[in-house]
Amino acid sequence: MLTKVMKEYAMLIQTCSIAAAEEASGEDRAQMIAETLASSTQGLTRGLESLDSGGWQVLSHDVLETHGVLVVTFLVFRQQRVDS
Repeated sequence: MLTKVMKEYAMLIQTCSIAAAEEASGEDRAQMIAETLASSTQGLTRGLESLDSGGWQVLSHDVLETHGVLVVTFLVFRQQRVDS
């Protein structure tokens, strides 16, 4: 019996508000964004383990800030062994 390793991919999108960042200076704004990202992604690992039977890992991410909102997209994947 031959076992193949298949990769399954999914996209996750998370938004979080950083309304006060619009009035902040460059360094302060960057710090606010970093802190917001750190606190909002703390549950990501637990969330990935509960997503569709778990096993997911983050492959890449992108961050967009618009009108006081951060939009973070994650490309996630997991490997599955399939007997053929």
